[in-house]
Formats: sequence, C-alpha cells, structure tokens
Amino acid sequence: MEEMVLISTKATSTQPPVNNEEFQQHLTIQSDGSVLFKAYYVDLASADNQSLARMIHKKIDFRQCKQFFYIIRQLLSEYRGNQSYSSKQSTWQLVFKHEGQSEVYTGLLDGKLNYRGQSLTYILQKTLGIEQLLAFGPVKDQTDALIGVTKKANVTYLPNHEHLNQTIKGLKDCVLSLSLKRDHQLYVENKILEIRYTLELGPAEYRAIQAAMQLERIVKKYTLIQEQIVNGEPISLPKIDEQLSQSYAYQEDYLLHKLKRLNQAIVFQREYGLENFVEQVSTLDELYCKISLHIHPDLFPNLASEVQELYQNALIAYHQGDVFTLNMIATVVSNQNVEQQNTHSFADLFAEQKRLHALKDLIKEELVQLDDEYPSALKQYVNTQEQVTTQRDFLNEQADESIKAIQDYQAKIDILLK
Repeated sequence: MEEMVLISTKATSTQPPVNNEEFQQHLTIQSDGSVLFKAYYVDLASADNQSLARMIHKKIDFRQCKQFFYIIRQLLSEYRGNQSYSSKQSTWQLVFKHEGQSEVYTGLLDGKLNYRGQSLTYILQKTLGIEQLLAFGPVKDQTDALIGVTKKANVTYLPNHEHLNQTIKGLKDCVLSLSLKRDHQLYVENKILEIRYTLELGPAEYRAIQAAMQLERIVKKYTLIQEQIVNGEPISLPKIDEQLSQSYAYQEDYLLHKLKRLNQAIVFQREYGLENFVEQVSTLDELYCKISLHIHPDLFPNLASEVQELYQNALIAYHQGDVFTLNMIATVVSNQNVEQQNTHSFADLFAEQKRLHALKDLIKEELVQLDDEYPSALKQYVNTQEQVTTQRDFLNEQADESIKAIQDYQAKIDILLK
C-alpha cells in the first residue's frame, strides 16, 4: 500500500518550544483513502519529551488518493535531485512509500515542491478536501493554524485527552447511576418485596400450592385405577403410588424450595427485622454509593483480587442490611485512588469508552428484565395492606377449593375399590 507522511516541526523555525506547546504535526495519507492527522506537544515529563495533543481521522475516496499519489510521484521524480534541500524557516519533511521504497523530501512546500505551478498545499486542498494544511512558520498568522476540512467532507474528529476523559467521566457517571439503580432493585427492593410477600402471604401460598399439587396427584391416581379396571387388570395401589411418586417428584422439590424461602424470611425477620431494614434503606444506599464510587467493578474492571473481595463483602452487607459492615468498608475505601484516565493512551481511552457504552446498554436491558421477572411481579400484592388481605383471601379460597376437590376424588376412589 502506498503511503505519504508529511511532517512539520516548529522546533527549527521559531523560538524553542516550551512545555505543553504544540510543536510537531504529522499528516499520513494511505492509498485506501485513510487520512490521519496527529499533533504533538512538548511534554517535559515524558520519556521522549513529547505527547499526543490531538488527532483527526478522515476517509476519502481511494480514487482521489490514486490521483494524489500520481502527482506526488511526479513531483518527487522531478525534484529527486533536491532531496537535501533545507530551509532555516519552517522545516517540512515528506516521506513517500511506494513498492517497498521510501523517498524523502525536506524543505518548504511552497518554495520548491509544486506541480504545474500549483503548490502541494493547494493540491492537498483541492484533491483531498483539506482547506488549510496545518503549518508552522515565521508568519504569525500561520503559526498554530488549525487544519481545516470542507463541509462536504465526511470527517470524524477524535477529541484530545481532556475532552475524551470528560466523555468517559460522563459515561462513568451514567453507568454508576444505572448500576446503583440495578443493584438497589436486585439487593434491596426485591429483597423487601420477597421477604414481605413470604412473611405475609407465604403460608397461604404454600397451603394453596400444596393442595393444588395433591389434587393433581389424586386425579392421576383416580385415572390409573380406572384404567386398570377397564383393562381387567388387578388393582395394585403400591404400584400406582410408586408411579405417582416418580411422576410427581418435582412437586416435593418445589415445596421444599418454598419452605426454604419461608425459613430464610423467618431468620431475616428474627435477626435483622424487615421494618428495621426498610428504615435503614437510605443509609444503606448512601454507604453503598460511597463504596461503589471507588471499587464498583462496573467502573473499575481491573481491581486487585483483594479489592474485588472487599466489594463482594460490601454487596453481601448491602443485601443483608448490615450498616456496620458497609460503614467499615466505606471507611477503608474512602482514600482509594480513583483511576486517572488522562495518563492512558488514546487506544486505552477509546477501549474504555467502548466498554462503558456497551455496559450502559447492558445494564439498561437488565433493568427492563428485572421489571418483568420475579420478585418484581410480587409488588402488586404487597404495596398496601388491602392488597395483602385480598391476595391472602384469594390463596385460601384456592386451597379450600382444592381440598374440597381432593375429598371428592378420594370418595370416588373409595367407591372404585369396593
């Protein structure tokens, strides 16, 4: 692939650059239409004394590049004998790579390098859509001039470190807000809903489910006895009961799961107290927010394993309403050094920006799913005491109906067995 790199430097044209002053620019053009502009500033704190100040990406039609590179080849062929030309004014260096070979021209673009009376600057303007080539020179109006592009050009400006860091900070604020909302719903709001429902309605629900399962089982038992009678087979109740036990083993597991939830709710109520937990929600949220600002994995995915473990302990404490532990962890992490993005390369910053965008979209999807899943659906039954009473009456009615139906089927079975 053919490539042209145009480099300008301020170091030899004016007073020596000072720290944080822009002093060098690179314009790279490839034959596929990729245009990359980079500007560097003096950075006395860095090892090589320079850092990237800003960058612009642009994409143009490769046919324009083909025409432009043809002109460059002609120019370099014409001025091949002047490659050592130099100037005490602005120093420009043009490096053209073609078929594995590099040709270099150093000097004033407008002074010697022109094609049919047109300067290279003018050719860049018209062929590539760049209205003004960034240049350094003794003329004040030229010094620190900005690179310009036509309004029709499809240009993406890649921001400098400061702007990109501000964008990432905004994304982090958004991600943190969404994460806190998600975690609050997962570990606080849903817990309150689940425990309140289990304590208020769990026994009635267990009774209704158990009766419904027993009804399903006895209906099946009645059907199997009928089939044996119709087929002229001897009725074997032990065999039927064994078949039913195998078919409905999942029912026992489900009932044990319900009992486990009920036991957990009872233990939580005894050790922490649901009302006490509810009263402390604002304190829990405040402490968890302080901790998340420093060690939430959504914001800081590369934390040390010990810090990650500390966050997991905070999450457990948040889930259990343990203010003491949260307060202790908040104290520990209060002086945790927050990651400084401005020390990272552009590649790191753009990778972080991409990660945060994807994470933001993911958390939004999770929030939508949480609203549709258990235990969010329980909210309609426990928001008010009236709702609790209505649901409890409904569950008890279901249980009573199932028990009545069980008695009826048992009577039918007794008749069949006579």
